[in-house]
Amino acid sequence: MRRMGLILLILLFFGEIVEGGEEMIYKITILGNVRIEEGVIRGTIKSREGGPFSDEQVREDLRSIFRLGYFTDVQVDIQSTPKGKEIIYIVAEKPSIKEILILGTDKVKLEDIKEKLTLTPRSILNLEKVVENAEQIRKLYFSKGYYGVRVEHQIDSLETNEAVVTFRITEGPKGRIKKIVFKGNKKIKTSDLRKVMTTKQWNLFSFFTKTGVLDEDILNNDTERLTAYYYEHGYLDTKISQPKIDLSDPKRIRIEIEIEEGPQYRLGTIDFKGDVLTTKEDLFKDLKLKRNDIYRNSAVREQIRSFTEKFANEGYAYVEINPETSTDSKNLLVHLTFEIDKKKRVSIEKIQVTGNVKTRDKVIRRELEVEEGEIYSVTDL
Repeated sequence: MRRMGLILLILLFFGEIVEGGEEMIYKITILGNVRIEEGVIRGTIKSREGGPFSDEQVREDLRSIFRLGYFTDVQVDIQSTPKGKEIIYIVAEKPSIKEILILGTDKVKLEDIKEKLTLTPRSILNLEKVVENAEQIRKLYFSKGYYGVRVEHQIDSLETNEAVVTFRITEGPKGRIKKIVFKGNKKIKTSDLRKVMTTKQWNLFSFFTKTGVLDEDILNNDTERLTAYYYEHGYLDTKISQPKIDLSDPKRIRIEIEIEEGPQYRLGTIDFKGDVLTTKEDLFKDLKLKRNDIYRNSAVREQIRSFTEKFANEGYAYVEINPETSTDSKNLLVHLTFEIDKKKRVSIEKIQVTGNVKTRDKVIRRELEVEEGEIYSVTDL
């Protein structure tokens, strides 16, 4: 028994050394929070009651609480007690939004503006979001052609730690596109390029056609349309810059588009690989494309459609024909190979006639050019 008592005393002694060598956290207290639940704050810190105390971890916890974005200030008070360290986090909440006012809107519906806002009443006030929302309102007006719009924001603090956010809008007149200028186009006329674009210059008929108003999304799509137009005329190296918009006078908007046309490419060799119905020569007979033609994507697509129909008439309803191209920059040629995968041949398994009330099935079937069991033909159908 004496030996057992000695062992217990030794264990107790060493246990006190471990506790005495590392300070423990007795209690964590959160003060100052009113709207933000305590669990949200505790969930972001790593210090734990009953765990080891660390100055470095407490500093990191302070940063984590502040990063939540709900507080204007976060402080910590550390007290020593006989039971261990007590950590007290003291937070000062940001005001919440009591009300959002939108003033000065007349030409754009209030409901449309509210749809663009991410701020909501009773949410925590965030200055960055206020600025972002003002910008969203500005963009909404821009999309409707009001390029002289000014959007100002104001924040009024209340004694209840709440705030009223006000957006003041000065709409101004609707902007009109006075001029669309192209620079660098030598092979294709400016008048032809303007026809390609959805964005148009303001004219007398704009009151009826609603054209001549700038929409930046549509204008960006127009650059893609212009690029496709150049490609369609064989200019495969064409580069079109981001349009430059001069808004110095919202009533007389000027758009400038720079173009690097590059050389025009023509069709080089044409070949086939993969599955063919009979021989390559047979396909060449149906070839509408000709060597040295200006390379056009639409002509290639039309040729694929023609070949697809040819295969489908022979029962290959699921044929896949893909164009493979290689560009010869030195000779300005595009070499074209049609890769064909004809898939399985299909036949007509069953013909169903529905909706006929007065006429019998056999009378209708007698007039059809296809029968069950025949090889599928898209033309006959």
